[in-house]
Amino acid sequence: MRILLLTHHYHPEMGAPQQRWAGLVESFIAAGHEVAVLTPPPHYPAGQVWSDGERYAPGVVHRGEHGEVVHRVAYRQTTGDVWSLLSDQVLAAVHSVLVARRFRGDGRPDVVVTTVPALPSLVAGVVTSRLLRRPLVVEMRDAWPDLLAVIDQWDGAPVRRQRTAKRALARVAAVGTSTLQRQASVVVTTTHSFAERLRERRFRHVRVVRNAAHPFDVHGSYDVEPEDGVLKVVYVGTVGRAQGLETAVAAVRLARLRGVEVALRVVGGGAGRRLVQVAAAQAGVDVDVRQAVPRAEVPDHYAWADTALVMLRDWPGLHLTIPSKVYELMSAGLHITASVSGEAADVVRDSGAGDVVPAADPDALADLWVRLARAGTRPTPSARAVDWVRTHATRDVIGEQYLALLGDMHVVTGARGVGARGRAATLARNVALLARTGAEHIHDDPVTFAVLVSRRMPASIRGSVADALLHIESRPDLAALAHVLADRPEDARQALAGAGPSRLVDELELVVDGTTRRPGPAQARALWQAGHLSEAIEGLTATRDTSDRRYATRLRSERTLLQPGQTIAIAPPAAARARGRRLSVTHVLTNSLPHTSSGYALRTHSILQAQRAAGIAARGITRPGYPVTIGSVTAPATSYVDAIPYHRVLHGRLPQTVEGRLELWAADIASLSARSGADVLHATTHYPNAMATQAAARSLGVPWVYEMRGQLEKTWAASRPGDLSVEALESERYRLWRAKEIEMACAADAVVTLSESMRDDLVSRGVPAERVTLAPNAVDATLLVDAPPAAQARERLGLPTDGVWVGTVSSIVGYEGLHTLVDAIALARRGGVDVRGAIVGDGVARPALVEQVRRLGLEDHVVLPGRVSRGAARLWHQALDVFVVPRVDSEVTRTVTPLKPIEAMAIGRPVIASDLPALAEIVEAPGSGVLVPAGDVDALAQAVDRLARDRDLRGDLGLHGRLFAETRTWSALAHRYEELYRMLSGREVR
Repeated sequence: MRILLLTHHYHPEMGAPQQRWAGLVESFIAAGHEVAVLTPPPHYPAGQVWSDGERYAPGVVHRGEHGEVVHRVAYRQTTGDVWSLLSDQVLAAVHSVLVARRFRGDGRPDVVVTTVPALPSLVAGVVTSRLLRRPLVVEMRDAWPDLLAVIDQWDGAPVRRQRTAKRALARVAAVGTSTLQRQASVVVTTTHSFAERLRERRFRHVRVVRNAAHPFDVHGSYDVEPEDGVLKVVYVGTVGRAQGLETAVAAVRLARLRGVEVALRVVGGGAGRRLVQVAAAQAGVDVDVRQAVPRAEVPDHYAWADTALVMLRDWPGLHLTIPSKVYELMSAGLHITASVSGEAADVVRDSGAGDVVPAADPDALADLWVRLARAGTRPTPSARAVDWVRTHATRDVIGEQYLALLGDMHVVTGARGVGARGRAATLARNVALLARTGAEHIHDDPVTFAVLVSRRMPASIRGSVADALLHIESRPDLAALAHVLADRPEDARQALAGAGPSRLVDELELVVDGTTRRPGPAQARALWQAGHLSEAIEGLTATRDTSDRRYATRLRSERTLLQPGQTIAIAPPAAARARGRRLSVTHVLTNSLPHTSSGYALRTHSILQAQRAAGIAARGITRPGYPVTIGSVTAPATSYVDAIPYHRVLHGRLPQTVEGRLELWAADIASLSARSGADVLHATTHYPNAMATQAAARSLGVPWVYEMRGQLEKTWAASRPGDLSVEALESERYRLWRAKEIEMACAADAVVTLSESMRDDLVSRGVPAERVTLAPNAVDATLLVDAPPAAQARERLGLPTDGVWVGTVSSIVGYEGLHTLVDAIALARRGGVDVRGAIVGDGVARPALVEQVRRLGLEDHVVLPGRVSRGAARLWHQALDVFVVPRVDSEVTRTVTPLKPIEAMAIGRPVIASDLPALAEIVEAPGSGVLVPAGDVDALAQAVDRLARDRDLRGDLGLHGRLFAETRTWSALAHRYEELYRMLSGREVR
């Protein structure tokens, strides 16, 4: 891919924009892309070309430090005032457009990127992208045009005429900036808060790529005691208008008045240096103001200091900004004094990187410094700060995020972009795949297909369809269909009792009761769903219907795969595997974000994020046809979520048999892994994923891992209605499936599982204990912060703040046992306790819960908001006083540990859970909550009542849970995976 970058600041300058783009360009070049840069000679912050500037004079073309081609454009010497800077930026922007004409024809880039500030670069980027007919990425490093609202404050206190002129310019520039921003294919911001501000203004394509930490070794000892009564504070960076370092000078004076000496050192250049010196003179305090130093000397200044200062003025636009220095200090393990507001304050506070005071508040800053000076020891940040940076703000992370957003623009790595014709071809392929899949489902199971489609409709439309069917007279079969679509199985059974024989009645009986009265295709499906594989196939052998014969072929194929010793094989990929410098892994998945938000998909995403943060090149590839087969007809070949690439296996036509589809999948896995130099393949539950991974690994000659997150054969059996679940445990399907899972576990080079009970089960069934690695569910380290009070979170959600709220954030399915929780809330309320409930999520059991809440008269006390976003799910966690996991007692719930209780523990919420082995591991052992017998409404109500009445007990249990969650972070888990991969692949273990 060819990338053309327009920027007003570039190497060898040393500011934040230069550091950011040095890292990004290095990542682009390392990934095999070509980069050209249009930029003026280095003249920041002095305003004139550096002493060795002839090497970078306007018109010079030279190689950059990473191999990029740098074209130097015109500039103007500046004096530091706004008009001087603006004229310099305009000249450079105009010349950049003229130079960009060189890139027409065969040398055209695939994408144009322009960085702001400076604002004229935005105009140059738009014109250049139009000139070259290429997509444009606009990077808004600062909150423009919001910062223009305070333009009259940029140069201190100007005369009225200057202030009026600046405000007029600001109004024009604000409109122009917004107009030009809308010309971009993607707008990139460095903070989530500014991205949200742009989305509020109806910008459609906004992405966040944070600034990165550019780490260095800090020389000197951190265990030196502070000088008696003296706190050493250092500021290193741009000394500009936005920093407002005069506030720090005032705080030094106030601290002295309170008996504490603060030694303030300011290192850097910019328009604010003179303001700092004047403020110090007027306050009568000594401030050590030094010129900017080479980056190699910065560690010496940090080693001198007790705390490092990060400061911004209290301008509304700066509330949307995070100085890149924050990440650098966090990475280096230095304590931060943050005099900021908005998102920057949130990051420092939530990561434990230091102490935060409001921006532009010298009294609060002085109070903090007095406290730090009198503490007697050097202030230290939390270890979480370093973990936070590794996950969110390293050079590798932001480089991958930028490449990911280019991928989302359909500028595919190694290609010359995807035009309208290519997008049309992709859409046509996906439409064909969806149509064939839909036709297959309609033949195989029409009523279930109709139910699945109806669940994607808005509730109002779904209800209207059901009501219309109910008003058709003398058609009990249609009435039954209406009740099925509305998730009212009991009403459907009653309607079917009066219906005559028909294909529709057979299909409805199969959905409602798992069986049907008449022989034929529906009965064959009933036998298959009951686990009687051979009988189902035998029932279709005499059919003459072409579709039924195809269905029988698919069933035979699936039964064949379940036979002991059955494997699939593929030829090695055409391209040889290119082993890279980084440890590389391909994860083989059933589904993923953004199309599926299950616990499975969330765990996968957290693992891949943590592995990438740990330096592992991790990617995912999902099952054939996904996500088009679930309705995402516009899905691209690769989706990027938080810079994680999820590759899709999308073909216009899938093979008819399950064997054929697994062979297709294995071939795509092998091809992707060869191109990316995968050292290890990593499959997740269940056996088809393992079989495809095994075949791909054999073709490549690499090891493979089987991560068994659950026992889906038990989940399937437990999902059978009524007594049929017991019958399922004795069926042919269950027996073969269970044996195949162990066969694949024994065939893998290593096995990963989530709980001790699952590990013990696998070992008891023949998997060598030394090949089983435990990787339990975990949490993001950023959750391990002081959560807001539950009442405050409820207020943000628009819920009543009073009462004690219990509930869950989960998939709403039968084995979660949430009907028990609703009954327990009703019972506790009858006992005089103001207990409220929130059951957050969606699933097949939700309609029955809604009806149960209505029947018990709890509509004002129990809310079921349905599916919520990932961000909202965290807020719902915080809104609960007690998290409840009332799972039923079944084979699957005894061994599988859910993810959500760990997240609740991380924010300090106590847990009430069913007394099952998999839950006892995370509740009883760490003392994070209370266990009750599964399905016992009285016991659950008593536990709810006890915790509702005892705030201290809730606090103690929440504290123990939080301490337990601190031992289970995704970043720690990533290192466990890394050790396993290195051991299997023969790479050196670090």
